[in-house]
Parts: sequence; structure tokens; C-alpha cells
Amino acid sequence: MFRSLSPKKIATYDLTPGMLGAAGAWGIQALIDPVKKVAYVLMIQRTDLGNADGSEVRCAFQSSAASAVK
Repeated sequence: MFRSLSPKKIATYDLTPGMLGAAGAWGIQALIDPVKKVAYVLMIQRTDLGNADGSEVRCAFQSSAASAVK
């Protein structure tokens, strides 16, 4: 289920207001940015990430992907 994301959270620092996201087991992430009309999908299968929402992998992915579509 997608939910509205807060840009104040560390894992969503490069995201625009109104962005929606969903997280799955093992660190899978899906993000939709209706302002930029872009979808981001990170498909990984890891058990050692702890909180996947705040993982370095997700933060690096979001930062790189957001920079590429600016």
C-alpha cells in the first residue's frame, strides 16, 4: 500500500512534497513522485539492513535517482 511520505524524515530528504511510497520485505522500495512524474523502484533482497527505510543503500539510491531527473 502506498502512503504519503514526509520530506522531513532522513530517508526521504531528496523527495518532493506529495510523494508516495511503499516498502516491502527485504528492503524493496517503490516511490512515486507526481510532481516530477517519475517512479523510483529499488529491488533488493537483503536481511541485514535493519530498518530498510533509513538504510545507506536506500538513501544513496534516492539521492542518485532524484539528481538524475532534476
